[in-house]
Amino acid sequence: EDLGSARQIDHVLQGEDSQEAEDVLMAFVQALAEMHCATAGSTDRYHEIRSALGPRVVRDHVRRIRTFEDALTEQGITAPGLSLELERCAEALANPGPFLAYTHGDPCPDNCLVLDGKVWLLDFEWAEVRHALIDGVFPWIHFPSCWCVNRLPGDLPERLLNSYRDRLVEGIPEASDDDLFGVGLLAASVAGFVNNFGGVFEEDRKWGISTVRQRCLMRVGILERTAESYGYPAIADASARLSERIHELWSDVEPMPIYPAFRI
Repeated sequence: EDLGSARQIDHVLQGEDSQEAEDVLMAFVQALAEMHCATAGSTDRYHEIRSALGPRVVRDHVRRIRTFEDALTEQGITAPGLSLELERCAEALANPGPFLAYTHGDPCPDNCLVLDGKVWLLDFEWAEVRHALIDGVFPWIHFPSCWCVNRLPGDLPERLLNSYRDRLVEGIPEASDDDLFGVGLLAASVAGFVNNFGGVFEEDRKWGISTVRQRCLMRVGILERTAESYGYPAIADASARLSERIHELWSDVEPMPIYPAFRI
């Protein structure tokens, strides 16, 4: 309330103007990319300042990748080369190289204000220096830490990702390398998928405007397509088999609805 009456992105997504929704999402990915470009290469100074301020609680995205393989094994799903591919993903997040940047960590639609066509990021309590794509993946995998999750229409997620990447290349030229960008995107996608996966086989639950099973059913398909696109066949195969399994188990779960702003 101290920041005035600007709208949040979640308000726009639940509104009635599809063009406004698309415009603010484009501004959102540009804001993320600008932050990542501005801070890449400055992490030593960040650590110096942050370390003087007290203890830190850091989300372990690398552990989430390893948790994914455990979850697949529990469902009897494996694939030749799966461990190796997931380890490559874990390594990409553990050692981001040129992609090491200051990240928000929870860039959800309700953590952004929209003012005069520009997006301002709020609520940095989960911010940390890590792989830039931990943030950049959010519209691609559909906001994994947010209550406000519905589906983005058509090719909009791909266009948002391309817009983010184009801006990122200006500050991190290595983002133009498909292999480097792809493994980072896939690793962040796996981590985002696992974020809502715990306990989902035991029960479904409503969280915000959709359920956790709806999230998993939607995201496992995104994970499969991402792995296929960037040359990780074992992850793609395991994701496809998991998708088949959970669609069969959760046949009564309604498909993820599209965001209200895009329903008209």
